[in-house]
Amino acid sequence: GLKHLPADAALGVRASTILTQQKETKLALHTIQKAVTLHANLSAALRSLAKAFLADGQKEPALNAYEKLIAEGHAEQADFAYAGYLAANLHFSVRSKAIFQQAETRFPEDESLARIEGWAFINLNDPRAAVAAFQRARSLLKPDTKPSADLLTGLSLSQWLNQKPEDAIATYRQLIEAGLAAKEPKDWADPKT
Repeated sequence: GLKHLPADAALGVRASTILTQQKETKLALHTIQKAVTLHANLSAALRSLAKAFLADGQKEPALNAYEKLIAEGHAEQADFAYAGYLAANLHFSVRSKAIFQQAETRFPEDESLARIEGWAFINLNDPRAAVAAFQRARSLLKPDTKPSADLLTGLSLSQWLNQKPEDAIATYRQLIEAGLAAKEPKDWADPKT
């Protein structure tokens, strides 16, 4: 069994990742907790701990692990995205906003973080902040890059929730046009698709 694993944090991270993929969440969690005990500042161990908590349905401990990773300065873009969205999902508005503010400072040109922040603000029922985040995401796109369906959907929804129906409809029309122009066209206005 896994109780015979050597006292090696990196090996614990790898074992926990495999166990999580195999849906052995309790064992993965036990394994990664041992790895974190061995090397509490190992960023890969904290990241795996957060993922193991999530796989086990323990959202708040997962958020705590992500926040520790962020506080130690070893967080990657995805860590901020998971943490901020998870905090919003748990209705921790102040924590979510703080995480996204840190993310914007660390990754100021990251469109995907701004877009995920927009969705987090929709979850927090803050449509004004959601519109601002989606508009910032759109402004971060390279000039030759078209906005994704996810960005246009979020922007349109947040505009609608912000009681700006004309803006929401105009953005939704852009979504329809983008869908029709895609390699595999999608008619977002057709309820059958």
